[in-house]
Amino acid sequence: MRFGVFIPQGWRMDLVGIDPAEHWSTMSGLAQRADSGPWESIWVYDHFHTTPTPIHEATHEAWTLMAAFAASTTRVRLGQMCTCMSYRNPAYLAKVAATVDIVSGGRTEMDIGGGWYEHEWRAYGYGFPPAGERLRALDEGVQIMRQAWTTGSATLQGKPYQVDGAIVRPLPLQPGGIPLWIAGGGGKVTCERSRQSTRSTPTSTEPSTDSAGSQRCWPSIAVPWERISARSPGPRTTTSPSGRPNMRCRSVFPGSAST
Repeated sequence: MRFGVFIPQGWRMDLVGIDPAEHWSTMSGLAQRADSGPWESIWVYDHFHTTPTPIHEATHEAWTLMAAFAASTTRVRLGQMCTCMSYRNPAYLAKVAATVDIVSGGRTEMDIGGGWYEHEWRAYGYGFPPAGERLRALDEGVQIMRQAWTTGSATLQGKPYQVDGAIVRPLPLQPGGIPLWIAGGGGKVTCERSRQSTRSTPTSTEPSTDSAGSQRCWPSIAVPWERISARSPGPRTTTSPSGRPNMRCRSVFPGSAST
């Protein structure tokens, strides 16, 4: 059994009452404590507005924190639950993640999903496309990232994304690129995206939907076979600082029964 922990960043209003000048020392202190303890990984959410209600409280940006934790820790793996593909151009995101992997010494995870939090999508000017379009963007974005991390450049003439010889150098330190976890609420489309993009099998805890009836990303995750099997087997659980489980992921290996 391997455990990860979420570092408070404000999305769940877990920094309320703390002076903004003390936010980083609070977050970095907890990250360093996890780094020196039994935790295998630390995680943050990729959101811009608080939940369950968007209010004027801090929500720190996920990939900025990934870079900061990469520089301020030495052992724990670094993940997001989960990066929204459409919030950043995938070639740019591949470049950012590769840099974080270099800074961290090869400890970065890429947990990527189609996105669900409609309020922040619209507030930040992304619109809110139907679920099918968001999944298409996820599919094309994953293709771009995998290509960038294995060849050093990416070219794709897709529908939402067009990139032409986007150079991503240096490559991530991890052989084969950064581990990809395709996140989704389950269903045939998510399963197929996971199978095609990461050779993964999705597992889930319980269903959850957004205001439009589309499935959210965080209760379900696809476990990369070759990445997980290369490390120790067994369930992987992530908890919040309060100790409440946020995610349970059962490792699935080639030839085993999936759940």
